[in-house]
Amino acid sequence: MGEGHPRNSSTTANISADIIAYSRAKGLHAGISLDGAVVATRDALNHADYGKEVTPTDILIKRTVKNPQAAGLIDAVAKVARGK
Repeated sequence: MGEGHPRNSSTTANISADIIAYSRAKGLHAGISLDGAVVATRDALNHADYGKEVTPTDILIKRTVKNPQAAGLIDAVAKVARGK
């Protein structure tokens, strides 16, 4: 918008509301870029969380380990995802 076209916050709010409504109705895809990023395994933290040595593959792919202390967080995220 150029000169003579005032901006106001209601336009931004309406766009945000439209995006939220669309994402709830149709689903929303978000992508990330890891250009130049380093992804590292933090074995000591995994051991602290799971009580034994585990690999990212055990956690993410095989799903052979669980952290019972995370159950509350997992339940809360699942409820939000279901819209409840």
